[in-house]
Amino acid sequence: LGPGAAITFTYQAAVAADLPTGTPIANTARLGLEDQHVYFRRAAVVRVGAPDLSLSDFRCSPSPAQPGSRTACTLVIANAGLVDAPAARVTNLLPAGATLVSGSVAWVGGGTLEVLTGTVRWTGALATGAQVTLTYGLAVPAQPLHPPLYNVAILEDGVGGAWERPTWLLLAPRQAYLPVVMRGE
Repeated sequence: LGPGAAITFTYQAAVAADLPTGTPIANTARLGLEDQHVYFRRAAVVRVGAPDLSLSDFRCSPSPAQPGSRTACTLVIANAGLVDAPAARVTNLLPAGATLVSGSVAWVGGGTLEVLTGTVRWTGALATGAQVTLTYGLAVPAQPLHPPLYNVAILEDGVGGAWERPTWLLLAPRQAYLPVVMRGE
């Protein structure tokens, strides 16, 4: 396999009819560089007849953000599974050092939303093929030098499936242009 090349394997499997809903089936691939004796295992887990929130997406922009500015965060919760998620729940743990902009929280697509200290939580039913979009503003710290902010949403489908959607919010350092004085000898 040459540099930058890829191989794609596609297959179908028959699943036993008596497996309970939500049973995880792991598909494991073993990859390796035979000449160097380096091996890897990668697994993809599929749950039988269960909701699938894996296509959900979470982003904050702009990133990098200027110190002391506001940024907009958008979380799209999407059910790509074969069945509804009757009791889905999303818990978004807000990054330390950032504050939720008052009155900025909105959502489209149903369910209920709670704003708690340091957390935004959505709960509701999510039909197959449906999505819910949550948006809110964050005020980022004003310090001229600050490490990136880690923002994470935990998605649960209500029948045992869970996904983590993290996003890093980078903060641009403040730039200062100082006079440079050069003296001749």
